[in-house]
Amino acid sequence: MSANQKGFKISLKNPQNLHIDFVVRTGMFVQPINEHTILSFLYGYEMGTKGKYQFTRMLKDILEKKYRIAWGSRGLPEQIEKLAKKRKDTWVLTFKKVAMEVLTFDGAGVHAKMKMYLKYIVDIQVEAYERNGKQTPNKLWIEQWLTFVFLKYPWAKELWTVEEWKNIRQIDKQIQQEYSSKAK
Repeated sequence: MSANQKGFKISLKNPQNLHIDFVVRTGMFVQPINEHTILSFLYGYEMGTKGKYQFTRMLKDILEKKYRIAWGSRGLPEQIEKLAKKRKDTWVLTFKKVAMEVLTFDGAGVHAKMKMYLKYIVDIQVEAYERNGKQTPNKLWIEQWLTFVFLKYPWAKELWTVEEWKNIRQIDKQIQQEYSSKAK
């Protein structure tokens, strides 16, 4: 069943859905996937909405308030770069993690259809993991999983059965351990 069959529509009228899909499937929106194409998409979208949806402002705010990274002379790209260096992550992965955090931190603000879409995306990743003998299939799969920062929020647990949630937490623990040991 596709995401659209689940009632999740990508639309300029629903910027939160669009940005979730942009974070999850960046390569469908921009190529190559890098700082410049990501920022071009975000700034272009904001200009197209005439400033009604300021996603870059939300990113700037969380980077300043939560991560205490000041707005520098190069703006948002520099903030993300500083956090990436601190975390020993790539710029793109850091952007995706922070963006997903901005979009999903408040479970009450994430509507039911979006939650089902996120569940669908995680379930696809779990299926790939299990088909691969409970091993991480490749680097892109790992990076995709690492963007699922919403799994740490209490509302996410409600999307799966107890057994499914236990499996997801176990996979997450393994991925986090593997990734952190490689980053050192």
